[in-house]
Amino acid sequence: MLVRNENGLATLSARILNHTDKVVAISNAYFDDARPEGPQLRVVRTGAVNIAADGKATLGHEAPAAVRIANSPGAGAAVAFTLEFGNDAGDWYSIPLTVPVVARTATYNDVTDSKIITSIKVENARITVVPGQRKAYVDGTVVGTIDDSAWDLPTAVDADGDPVAYRHQTATGGPYGMAARKGKRIEIGSGAPYKDGEGDADYFDAKDVTVGETIMVTIPFQSGDAIVPFKVVAG
Repeated sequence: MLVRNENGLATLSARILNHTDKVVAISNAYFDDARPEGPQLRVVRTGAVNIAADGKATLGHEAPAAVRIANSPGAGAAVAFTLEFGNDAGDWYSIPLTVPVVARTATYNDVTDSKIITSIKVENARITVVPGQRKAYVDGTVVGTIDDSAWDLPTAVDADGDPVAYRHQTATGGPYGMAARKGKRIEIGSGAPYKDGEGDADYFDAKDVTVGETIMVTIPFQSGDAIVPFKVVAG
C-alpha cells in the first residue's frame, strides 16, 4: 500500500519476496505513461537495497531505500506502476503493481514519513540583493552524504514566520530540480555578478527580502526536508 504523507508524498509499504537463487536489487520504478502533472514516482536510495536469494525484505520502513510518489492521489485511490529488479548476472525482473493509497494513521506509524534530514546541507547559502534589480538571486553549495533530488520548488519563511515566495526561472521550460550527490559539491546559482537575465536560476523578489535578515528555506528532498538558513546580503 501507499501511505499518504502530509506534504503530498506517499510512501510505498511492501514485502518483497525473492524466489530466485541470486541476490537481487531494486533497479528502477516507473509509470507506463508520461505524467508530467500527475503522480511522480521516486526511488530514494541511501544505500544498496539487496534481497537475498530465497529471501525477503520490507520496503517503506527504516531501510536503505524508500519508494515514494509525489503528487499522490488521496486515500481510497489506487496507483499503477512497475518495479524492476536485477542481479549481477544481468537478469532483470519487471513486476507491475496496482497499489491502494491509504491515509496515514497510527496503524502505519512504522512506515517512513517525510522528515527533516541532516544528510544534505547547503553551504554559504545566500540571497543577493543588487540595487536596481528586481530579482535577488540565490546561490550556495549543496553538500550531501546521500544521493537525492528535490523536484518541487522550496518554500521559505522570514524571521517572523511569514511565508516568502521562493521563485525559479528556467531557460527550457522544464521542471524544477535540485540535486544532491554523495561526496560531491553541487553549486546552485551562478554567483556574482548576479545580473538579471535568462537561464536557470532561483531567486526571490528583491522587495520581499531585506539585507541582513535570514530566510529559512525548506527544500523538499525525496528522503526528507532540508531546512536551510539563507542570509540576505548586498551585492
